[in-house]
Amino acid sequence: MGSDAGPWQEAAEFLVAAASAEAGRTLVTIPAPAAPVAALWAEDGQEAVLWSSPRGRTLAGVGEAWVVTARGGDRFARIGAAAAELGGWRRISHPAAEPAVPALVGGFSFAGGPLGADWEPFGEARFVLPRWTYELRADGRATLTLALGAHHERRRDNLAREVAALGERLARPRRAARRRRVHTASMGYEPWRALVEAALTEVARGRLSKVVLARRFEAVAAAPLAVTALLAHQERERNGSHWFAFRVGGRTFLGASPELLVARRGRRVESEALAGSTADPSPLALLSDPKQREEHAIVVRAIERTLAPLCTTLSVPAHPEVRRHERVTHLCTPIAGRLAAPLSVTELAARLHPTPAVGGEPTPAARAWIARHEGEPRGWYAGAVGVVEPEGDGVLAVALRGALVAGKRATVWAGAGIVAGSTPAAEYEETEMKARSALAALGLGE
Repeated sequence: MGSDAGPWQEAAEFLVAAASAEAGRTLVTIPAPAAPVAALWAEDGQEAVLWSSPRGRTLAGVGEAWVVTARGGDRFARIGAAAAELGGWRRISHPAAEPAVPALVGGFSFAGGPLGADWEPFGEARFVLPRWTYELRADGRATLTLALGAHHERRRDNLAREVAALGERLARPRRAARRRRVHTASMGYEPWRALVEAALTEVARGRLSKVVLARRFEAVAAAPLAVTALLAHQERERNGSHWFAFRVGGRTFLGASPELLVARRGRRVESEALAGSTADPSPLALLSDPKQREEHAIVVRAIERTLAPLCTTLSVPAHPEVRRHERVTHLCTPIAGRLAAPLSVTELAARLHPTPAVGGEPTPAARAWIARHEGEPRGWYAGAVGVVEPEGDGVLAVALRGALVAGKRATVWAGAGIVAGSTPAAEYEETEMKARSALAALGLGE
């Protein structure tokens, strides 16, 4: 561990002694060397998570001390109730480390019901308390936390080997990720045109004001894709987005989303409308386009309609700002308020998801139309991912600009909002642009 070997060794011994002496549900936190957060991951197939948000925490976890799954209409509530139980875990910390705030890390699928074979290990909702959590704090310090359930084995020699191996992993130099070539295939223009025209018919009849359609892209490399290399490339490219990765059952869903669904800290709530997109970096390309402005306004109105009755104050800017994310320019309206009652982040997410940015308006009709016409379940794409804490705080982002990786294959999805004035050709190009952007962020390209 270089110059940090002495302090690290002492901290590791503290962890082993404290963890082996305790019984019951316990969290032991020690100071750790600063390293790229993804350094905790390895190519060993072990279940792992990663989360980093400009609004909160940056952490990675390996192993699973506690797994919470849920399905059906109460899946958000059940995850929130499980997170509240974390408050009962005993927390022990080294004198040089702040006690850890335990959190469940995971995500929700876009819709309930069957998810298909690709997404089956993930389920409709899956959150974990990692066995080992490495967290980078805002002040530059880092911690490593071990979580042990009441019935977990606590032998000193096994714990010592585990923490030593993780210390070596954090100290290992990171190699520069090289770009990988892939062959990409997706729905052709003609079936896409038919799908968009069917949606436009529903809009013209007044049954929908907006529906978001998604295209699936299959990218295949010549050799298996190393997830740690994809994470290393993405860490340099994510540019202030919500960065996530979840490895379950040998598959990894990872991405860098530009879109916040909801954040809650005490009585403060934040959300944002992110809709209206172009490859043109000029702000005027979006701000002067009536179709893009209306597509965006539909999302703003829906979020405001949901949050206003829950808040004593709610700030909704009259005009959107322009945000550049990787190769795509978006219209964005940040929304913030003060809650009248202490609703948890999962309760808020249940009311907001899916916003018309990824579903449509009206929401029930749009969701039903998507289920009938897209052909394949979206899985966690366009669902909600993030962290949930015991007191109801947390951050959940919309799971966009991501890829489901297994072996040589990376599957990405890209959506386009269909409203009056949409054209199949323009929306086709928008999905192409978003898919290329998602692949490029992972270091993949044709």
